[in-house]
Amino acid sequence: MTSDRPKAARRARIPTGRLERLARIGWLAGEVTLGGLAEGARRWFGSDTVERSIFVTHMNAQRLAKRLSSLRGAAMKLGQLLSLEGDDYLPPEITGALARLRAGLRPRVLASPLFDAPRFAGNLEAAVWAMWQRWRGSAG
Repeated sequence: MTSDRPKAARRARIPTGRLERLARIGWLAGEVTLGGLAEGARRWFGSDTVERSIFVTHMNAQRLAKRLSSLRGAAMKLGQLLSLEGDDYLPPEITGALARLRAGLRPRVLASPLFDAPRFAGNLEAAVWAMWQRWRGSAG
């Protein structure tokens, strides 16, 4: 069975349980840690003399934005809040990644099943029709 949703709308399943969300956040922490270690090794063996943290890199910012986009609840709200108000507090790499995340939200929301107007109208019509049939059956 194929889905009628566009390919961009078919993504990884959003975690619904506490344990699953915690595991995703733990996975993010592991990815950022490994990314930081790789950046540290790159700086150690290379001639890069950047004074910034090895954990605040463009790739780690991308990882953060990607993981926050796949969560819901407080973690997603944190990502949204940071993308709106983080310019004063966060490094440019992270604010840039979160801004790209925020820019991509509108097309994802519009492609979601919640905005499938024909399906919504059909379901609403079926529900109202069923209620009408029950009411007529009990009134007669």
